[in-house]
Amino acid sequence: RICTEKRSILDIGGRLRIDRKKNNRYDASREWLKPLLAGVEYRVLDKVSDYHPDIVGDIHALPFLDNSQEAIICIAVLEHVEDPDRVIAEASRVLAPGGLFVFHTFNRTWQANLVVIKGVAWFVRNAPTDLHVLRLFVTPDEVRTMCRAHCLDPIVIRGSRPRFRWP
Repeated sequence: RICTEKRSILDIGGRLRIDRKKNNRYDASREWLKPLLAGVEYRVLDKVSDYHPDIVGDIHALPFLDNSQEAIICIAVLEHVEDPDRVIAEASRVLAPGGLFVFHTFNRTWQANLVVIKGVAWFVRNAPTDLHVLRLFVTPDEVRTMCRAHCLDPIVIRGSRPRFRWP
């Protein structure tokens, strides 16, 4: 829907990872997204210029006019900020009427603590010790409340958590 109904997409943090030049970890498995974005102005915003984003800016104070963005993607970012409410407020401020804010973040659960925080610490070499901090993870209810407080109407909010299946 985001690629067919919107003419421009702002990717905060560049986590779609579809352009080798605009982010820190290109992922060839996401090449299938490129044809979907062919008719869309796709721009990346990051807080530092190291990864060559289109726009360098702070997600707590987005460098855009009110009602100026058709769609915002914010994947794996909210769990790294101290004030996710401010980020959601900014997304709401800059989204045009009918705009879409699509995000992914981790649910604050013991499973996320075990897999995302402890698992990364145990199995990912050279991972920073504060890469993920459990208190920064947000629950679906918290996100729903933040969205509604800033006039965003949640369509789907589902907590992301590891699921274990045994054969």
